[in-house]
Amino acid sequence: MRNLVLFALLFAACAECAAQDISKIDRNFESRKIGNVELRFYDAKDAPFKVEGLPWRKEGGGYSRLPDGVTAENASRGVVGLCGHASGAAIRFATDSKSIAVRYVTNGNGIMGHMARSGSSGFDLYLRDENGRYSFVKNFHQRNVSEMGKVPYEELGANFSDSKMREFALFLPRYCGVKSVAIGVLQGAEIKPPAPHKVAKPIVFYGSSITQGGCASRPATVYTGKLCRELDAEEINLGFSGNAKGEDILAEKIGDIDMSIFVYDYDYNAPNARHLENTHERFFKIFRKKRPDTPVIMMTRCSMPSADRVAAIRRTYENAVKAGDKNVYFIDCSKIFEPYGGIAECTVDFCHPTDLGFHAMYEAVLPVARKILEDK
Repeated sequence: MRNLVLFALLFAACAECAAQDISKIDRNFESRKIGNVELRFYDAKDAPFKVEGLPWRKEGGGYSRLPDGVTAENASRGVVGLCGHASGAAIRFATDSKSIAVRYVTNGNGIMGHMARSGSSGFDLYLRDENGRYSFVKNFHQRNVSEMGKVPYEELGANFSDSKMREFALFLPRYCGVKSVAIGVLQGAEIKPPAPHKVAKPIVFYGSSITQGGCASRPATVYTGKLCRELDAEEINLGFSGNAKGEDILAEKIGDIDMSIFVYDYDYNAPNARHLENTHERFFKIFRKKRPDTPVIMMTRCSMPSADRVAAIRRTYENAVKAGDKNVYFIDCSKIFEPYGGIAECTVDFCHPTDLGFHAMYEAVLPVARKILEDK
């Protein structure tokens, strides 16, 4: 009898809850107007949205790029501090809504003297067609710097004439953390999970501030993002500005990821050639123990190269080949800017690429990555 009473009380409570307006309970379901468009917002961390680029993220968790176990002691304070920057992370979904909006709160403002905020703390919305081809829709970046990190920013991103099902990818900031992201659609619109990528496993990048995205004008114009969109693969970006220096712990953690290709180019972060000599091959061998067959692309720096740095990286490659490794690739990037006007046109400060410089990097890596995937 007691069980029946408890069941009746529970049923009544559930019925009362169901009868309530969900928007009063969860603000994500609140209807809001942007201009003349009334939208309902949904937390992008929840299904059916798919959060990509964060391999160690737990379900419903935040936008951190590193797993537990990486500390200031076994990596560096800089690596740990930068793991909250959402570089490479993306939110993918499909919807039949004619209007799409984004609402977010950043963790910081991404202000730097040599990089546009549209890239450092902005978001890029792309449309993905049925063939896996991406087209740019809109960049979002909060204009009022004093409100960044404190006041949610929302903006309408797309208005279509019809309500057919479309797939989208929202690429997160390269040099800023993200507290929350919500996607707004018209009331009654359907939201579905995205289609799988053509390349089933992600491409993983480890490296410097350039790998992280400095100084692209938008999150999606970094060479890593351009490459992954062209090949239709998930991007995992482990670029850490001034800090990724071939740490053993990161080689081990990266080796835990099941990936299609690994690209590492931390040459810029190495203080000198001797540091590369001491860490580059060791990093590769630690990774190789966990991933004996994963294709690995080794890259040199693109600007201000030196022969001893190039030689140190090439030595890792040549020793691997001599040992019988058939899945290693070497790209000497020393001269890739020359066809595009050189370092003056391809960088903002003789170091960090402009969008043109990132395009040059993309053109250098694309044929190698494409061949790897075709030969698989």
